[in-house]
Amino acid sequence: MAAAPRGEPATIALSGWRLQLAVILVAGALWAAYPSATFGALVVAYLLAWALLGALDATRRRLEPRLAIGLAVVLAAAPIARAAQLTRDFAENEALDAGPHLIESAIALEDTPAIFPRLVSLDRAQTFYAHAPGASRLTARFGADDPIEATSLGHGLFRIEVHGDAIHRAEGADAGAIDVVLTADGSPTTRTLRAVRPLPHPRALSPSPDRTRVAAVSEETDEAFVLSEDGELAQFDTDDAPIGAQFVSDSAVAVAHRGSTRLRLFGIDG
Repeated sequence: MAAAPRGEPATIALSGWRLQLAVILVAGALWAAYPSATFGALVVAYLLAWALLGALDATRRRLEPRLAIGLAVVLAAAPIARAAQLTRDFAENEALDAGPHLIESAIALEDTPAIFPRLVSLDRAQTFYAHAPGASRLTARFGADDPIEATSLGHGLFRIEVHGDAIHRAEGADAGAIDVVLTADGSPTTRTLRAVRPLPHPRALSPSPDRTRVAAVSEETDEAFVLSEDGELAQFDTDDAPIGAQFVSDSAVAVAHRGSTRLRLFGIDG
């Protein structure tokens, strides 16, 4: 704020941090006029504001304090309101909504022994990787099943092959979390993985001989379904990875599985 001659009001010069603030306010106003929920749009508005104030030779301008505050409030109102409306769009367009997950995952990987991925799909076999620096042997136990011997890849990195049934039966699977006990050179550590159970996905409908019922299987949930013409639904738990169902009579359905050469028969009432 410059000292004004006696009898004249004090004024403010647009220089230094005041000029930078003026550029930000003008950039916000320009962006609010044509809002786009991306950082690129903000950068373009910022550069346009610099060019505009440069063309007006803003550094030679002087404003009374009250006028400067009033202009700042007016210029800030629109971009603040627009930003509040577009917060979710910003997060989606710039992938900011993934930030907490990425930070949590990075912290989990640094907390050794670590296991990755931390998401378990309960409908299939999976390959996990564990990092236990300095360890020569590692086992992983999912729920109450027997420990699985991991394959050492060197430098403390291990590969863990898990059959779908072991994950499916693990305690806590239905609640959305599975505790995995990693034992590195005889020292156990528990890690919690997020569990996701997919919804049934019946496909390839097979009609009964009398055409009053159809059968189908869901490989995602290891189930077989029989739907009658009056809307009654029968549901059966199959072995791992059913791939097809076929009526062998009006009262029996045979189910084939991906990992087996044998058929499993289910009796149908009625």
